Amino acid sequence: MRNFHNDSPSDPVTSGFMGVSTAANASLSASATDGERLSLRVVWQLFWQQKKWFVAVALLGALLGLLLNGLMTPYFRAVTTLQIEAPSALETDSGGQVITSNAGAFNPAIHTQYEQLKRRELAQRIIAQLKLEKRLFAHDFSSPLRTLLFDWLPAGLVQKTKSPSSTVDGIDRFLAQLQVAPIERTYLVQVSYEAPDALLSAEIVNALVATFVAEQRAKQQVKIKAQTSLQREVLEARDRMVASEEALTESVRVTAGMLATSDVQKRAEERRIELNVALLAAEQKAEEISSKLQQSESSPETLLLTHPQLAPLKQQLNALETQYLTQLKIFKPAYPDMQQLALEIKKLKRKLATETNALQQARADTLQAESSVAGAEVVRLRAELADYRELEVSAADEPGRRMADAALQRELETRRQQYESLLQRHTAVSVAAGASTPTVSVIDFAQPPTQSIRPNKLANILTGLLAGLLLTAAFVLLRACVRNTLSPAAELERYSGLPVLGTVPYVRRARQAALPLAALRDVGSAVAEAYRMAATNLKFALRPPGSRIVLVTSIDPAVGKSTSVVNLALSNAQLGHKVLLIDADLRRPTIHKKMELNNHVGLGEYLYGDIELVHATQSYSDASNIYVITAGKINLDPVEALACQRMLSLIKMSRQYFDVVIIDAPPVTGFADPILLTAYADGTVLVTDEARIDPAKLTDTLTRLRRAKDNVLGFLVLKSRKAAVADAYYQRYQRRPVGDEVSVIDQPRGGLNLAR
Repeated sequence: MRNFHNDSPSDPVTSGFMGVSTAANASLSASATDGERLSLRVVWQLFWQQKKWFVAVALLGALLGLLLNGLMTPYFRAVTTLQIEAPSALETDSGGQVITSNAGAFNPAIHTQYEQLKRRELAQRIIAQLKLEKRLFAHDFSSPLRTLLFDWLPAGLVQKTKSPSSTVDGIDRFLAQLQVAPIERTYLVQVSYEAPDALLSAEIVNALVATFVAEQRAKQQVKIKAQTSLQREVLEARDRMVASEEALTESVRVTAGMLATSDVQKRAEERRIELNVALLAAEQKAEEISSKLQQSESSPETLLLTHPQLAPLKQQLNALETQYLTQLKIFKPAYPDMQQLALEIKKLKRKLATETNALQQARADTLQAESSVAGAEVVRLRAELADYRELEVSAADEPGRRMADAALQRELETRRQQYESLLQRHTAVSVAAGASTPTVSVIDFAQPPTQSIRPNKLANILTGLLAGLLLTAAFVLLRACVRNTLSPAAELERYSGLPVLGTVPYVRRARQAALPLAALRDVGSAVAEAYRMAATNLKFALRPPGSRIVLVTSIDPAVGKSTSVVNLALSNAQLGHKVLLIDADLRRPTIHKKMELNNHVGLGEYLYGDIELVHATQSYSDASNIYVITAGKINLDPVEALACQRMLSLIKMSRQYFDVVIIDAPPVTGFADPILLTAYADGTVLVTDEARIDPAKLTDTLTRLRRAKDNVLGFLVLKSRKAAVADAYYQRYQRRPVGDEVSVIDQPRGGLNLAR
């Protein structure tokens, strides 16, 4: 084989082949960095390109929200407003007088009332009263859409809500829907209940509040009755004291002025005094024991406040209730820790009640025994005093009078002490009763709600819509970050810093056979117009003026490079240029097949020296001004053949005789041919497939080409699915409307003939 390197002189055209364009590499790196940066404008462009997906997924999310609204059972909340006035706390002034002060909204008694509204015993009574096990728990409140779905799906795939298996479960479900919410800075509290039926929710909360208010009034009546009984005892004690005062006054008046009694009379008087003192003390003790026994039976809660054995349990209960109220601001009652704390409070209340009952029973037994002993002592002293009075009848009147006066005096003092004690006790009980019981009244009864609180239809639809938008945005951003292709032409330009000279739309498989000659045989198509636009852009991209050698190559094989070369040559010929098309792809030539030309002799035979250039060049009969040099049949080393002197001569002669010279080169990836040929060309065009643009390969290709010569003009993007105008537009646009025929007008004589 002929040695082509021996005929290759040192030529300025090939001198740039071994040089490295540092400025070009820096420009590519900067362009790549700018392309990889996701600015706000780039993100908006990504979103706008996928706007159809945004709309579709957002509408799908809204439909899912609408479907969720149809599947969910609506719940209604009925609200009743109560007024719970804070009780008064006992205080004393500087003089020891009992006064009252309002403890405000943070009084523990008010919070106790809140918890009383949610006690299980009251819930059980309401459930039984309104027959809620049948009307609420066992009733199916499913929406029509949910019922239809359950009827349509197999029985094993769905499980309908079952009624509570026990009373405990029903109480828990009842309390879970009950809410007690105080209104800040007021004595008002809202009691609400949520149920699937509006009428039932109002009926439940009204029955609960009515029962609770009735209980509070009943407790208040018991305390009022106890106060009335104590007041009656105070009045009776006052009457006895007044009678004793009158009797003592009369006795002193009778015995006034009498002489001193004798020793016998003194001893008798002393004995009588002793008996009267003992009798009065025994009567007072019996009355005190009777009063304590009556108080224990009428006011058992006093034991909780006074007994030292119950004080630790009461303190522990208060601490747990305070902790529960504090955590209730953060957690819901259904929270496991809250349920555990409620269980401990319940156990402690049960233990406190048990201990209280036991102590109350022991105290009652003790007081009963002491009352029996005191009554027997009173009977004995009265009998002894009666016997002594009978023995004393014969004594002188004056000593008896003195003893009677003393007895009456002592009786008066005893009855005065009893009256003062009862009066003080009555005052304390009256104040304590008003301080310990808050006043509960109903402000507004619940009315059946007209709108459900769950589901929130608008919120569900908006949530589905927003979720669809967010999911689509996340998918678009994730796809933009992880994908390794540059799909839109704008991304390709940002990444490389080079323009896109033309964008050829995607053609269906049925029409792909006509692509090689689309610019000639399918002039009205979008593909032909795209190639004409690329040829026009290529004309203005060639700098400086006089540049005419264009190399067309690609990054990867089988992207449509040769088809684009043929259409670019035909488009330039249609622009009036004299075009030479050279098939320099000696490895896999296809130009002769696409243009239906003879390939017996061509570029290979010319480079080998078997023929001259005039015999290697063919004119194309279907289009004027276009000449073709096919690859030929001779098998040569492409790199060695393309670097010879005859190739340089071909380039020089082409510059002299043709307006545009288009060279079809092999792909850059894996071959050195295009690197050598780009040094001959004035400009290089990269043909790319829109779906197969790998940024890494693109960077490597541009770097390799620019090492030979920095003359890459831009890209020709094929198979674009975002064509600006469809084929039907071009066909309709170039079709002349009916009645718009061109009329021949006689030219005026004597005009300027520019053809001469």
